[in-house]
Amino acid sequence: MKKIIWITSFPKSGNTWMRYLLANYFYNNSEKFNPKIISKIEKIHLPKDMPVRNNEGKLSINNVSNFWIPAQEKLQHGDIKFIKNHNANLKIQNNNFTTEQLTLAIIHIVRDPRDVVISSLEYWGLKSYDEMIEKICNQEFLIIYDKDNPTSIEVTGSWKVNFLSWHGSLKSIPKILIKYEDLVMDTELYFSKVINFLSGFMNFIPNQDKIKFSVKNSSFEKLSQAEDLGNFEENVQKSGKFFRKGKPNQYKNLLNKNQIIKIENTFKREMKYLGYL
Repeated sequence: MKKIIWITSFPKSGNTWMRYLLANYFYNNSEKFNPKIISKIEKIHLPKDMPVRNNEGKLSINNVSNFWIPAQEKLQHGDIKFIKNHNANLKIQNNNFTTEQLTLAIIHIVRDPRDVVISSLEYWGLKSYDEMIEKICNQEFLIIYDKDNPTSIEVTGSWKVNFLSWHGSLKSIPKILIKYEDLVMDTELYFSKVINFLSGFMNFIPNQDKIKFSVKNSSFEKLSQAEDLGNFEENVQKSGKFFRKGKPNQYKNLLNKNQIIKIENTFKREMKYLGYL
């Protein structure tokens, strides 16, 4: 029954980059740069006729949660699936987002929340870093909602809720935690760690040439250029460039002292655990 390998993260933390790396390694047989290769790794498709609103016409997370497990159970039997995900691993009205029975492994990507704020501002279409800080620190449910596709809904939670929900759950499931900053520092080394992790239960021998090919054809520069040419269609918010700069520690020049302190105080325990403080 186990078939899903989750590629999970809070938004703007390197999920799309990891998907390109994995898609190039496992699915790119052309040996050429292909900006569309990412389509090989999708997110869970909820039913198009899913009632996303309650009787008052408001968006209902309770309604959405009813379809999480059924959508995963409908994946073709026997196939291993890489699935992109920004949902927190929540339980809403006795509905779990996922289960150990459905999950084969977890690739968990995390990024310094101070830089998530910088990278997310245009993505969310907000006007100030203060607004973005409120959004990622909000202990209520943070929701990604695509107006062009009403059933494309992801319940992310805050940065903290999202991180802890995956880090502390599904105890028997193989997991690898990858920091975005490490992936930037040495992409080949840390992607090799992911491939070695996967080889342990997917029954393949890691291929270093394919790793190098994947890293080369998933570079930030190539993906940014592809977006400029209109070859990247996954910016759900459609409110700014998806591939901006991709560099760590941008917050040092863009956030003021009070903004930094608020993020650090809100996520102090988790940031210390991850080595960000």
